[in-house]
Amino acid sequence: MKTAILIHGCHLQAKGWEDIFWGDPKNGIFGRGSKGIQLAVRKQAGLIYWGTGASECDGVVESQYSFNHAITHAPEVMDFSGLDVYEAESILRPISYIDTVSQTTPQEVEKAMVLCRSEGMNQLILVSSPTHIARCLQSAEKVRAGGNFSGLEVVATASDTCFADSTPADVLIVEPPHRGDRAEIPLHKTLKLAMFARKLDEGKAEEFNKRLTAFLEEQKRLFC
Repeated sequence: MKTAILIHGCHLQAKGWEDIFWGDPKNGIFGRGSKGIQLAVRKQAGLIYWGTGASECDGVVESQYSFNHAITHAPEVMDFSGLDVYEAESILRPISYIDTVSQTTPQEVEKAMVLCRSEGMNQLILVSSPTHIARCLQSAEKVRAGGNFSGLEVVATASDTCFADSTPADVLIVEPPHRGDRAEIPLHKTLKLAMFARKLDEGKAEEFNKRLTAFLEEQKRLFC
């Protein structure tokens, strides 16, 4: 089986970026990058896909910055223990694809899946934080539903590090109605509509969230 690893990007201005992306592998805590390169070695991956181009730091785009950081710190991962930075780079660079174009998770996943198909890869392993990985897999399944990816197995593996100040329990997953013993209402569509607020400026988003919370609390008292 020919395996590819997609190491999902993390916005470079995210709080706790280094912890999210790299973790502390010397003490057994793996972030997205360290988990990804560890898997690449153990699975003998033919491709590591580094995303994305959505943010920059000192003029370096997110994917390139992430790759550079991983190369510099690779000897901290047991599988690279004893190697210097140049030796680690000689292993990782030939199998790495650095995506400087994608701006979103869906774009990142689709480009990776298309590349896997063109390169004859049989398996794509998505690697991201526990607070992000479910959405990554959903994005992959949306791509699969719209294209010819029947020969590509897509699986997801979570790192050990979450977004700052959050846990997997903070992630909300709302499925379409499917049970005969519960109300058949499209609540998933209603809640998806509310996500437009993420694109508002901080003040407007805070005001929207305050009003929505107050409305929902009132409705809960009314109906419950």
